[in-house]
Amino acid sequence: MQMTTGESIHGRVGQQQSVEYQNPPLYSSSADDIKSYINRLNLESYPESKIDNEYIDKLLFGTGIVTMERGLYGARFSTGDEADEAKARMKDLDTRHPNERSWAGGGEGIWTPYNLCRNFMQNLDIDESHTFEDWGAGWGRVVLYAGITATAKCRGIELVGDRVARVREAIDKLELDNTEFIEAKIQDHDYTQADVIHMYLPFSQSTFRTVHGMIEDLSNQKPLTIVNRGSNINQEMAQGRLQNLRFVKWDKHLGACYYETKDIAFTTESRVKGPIDFDAVDRHNRQFNG
Repeated sequence: MQMTTGESIHGRVGQQQSVEYQNPPLYSSSADDIKSYINRLNLESYPESKIDNEYIDKLLFGTGIVTMERGLYGARFSTGDEADEAKARMKDLDTRHPNERSWAGGGEGIWTPYNLCRNFMQNLDIDESHTFEDWGAGWGRVVLYAGITATAKCRGIELVGDRVARVREAIDKLELDNTEFIEAKIQDHDYTQADVIHMYLPFSQSTFRTVHGMIEDLSNQKPLTIVNRGSNINQEMAQGRLQNLRFVKWDKHLGACYYETKDIAFTTESRVKGPIDFDAVDRHNRQFNG
């Protein structure tokens, strides 16, 4: 099977190798490629057990995520026993995690689009020496995709245990040795190992205040790369916080912004690959970051 590198894949997921090593080792650029790859690995290891493509779709690509989410929480808008069970789950979630933004029962638009996963993994120069984390990881679409297409250590941090259990099941089935899914409030997470952080429309405003403090602390300690949509980083910069971050790039099609600590932005150590519009970067940083 040929992928975007032009090399055949050998080895287990998370331990891929090609004739010409690339960072990251981008073996796929389409949903069909990844499904074919997963099924090939599964056939080699478990010839009697087939992975259902619909299951892969649910966790990585399609609206099946919304179906699972609505089954757990969205049914509270209906009637009958399923609605009562969903209401009880939602009440328990709200009781255990007040003031959090769980997105229970939401639509497809709240989950990171597949194309965005593909784009930013292609834009990141990361390898096994890096730790990639998705904060507010939902059903794990980003973490599973990252674990399949890169050798970096990949972690998802998610509050809702029902989602965590499903994603851990997928990690086990796909034998993602480089991938971990953690059930935790982001405020309680040990973030000090992260080199690259992804956030897509996560958290409540009160949680963001804590998260931005974590990012500020981390960016003062080590080189940090952030892929972000909807996390108010620009507003924080305009108010004088996160001054050690520098805007590097914007994905105009999908709205993701890339930031790095100033000491690695635009250097050979930068983890964000081009092309970069330097005029747009300068304008942005003059406006938000001095």
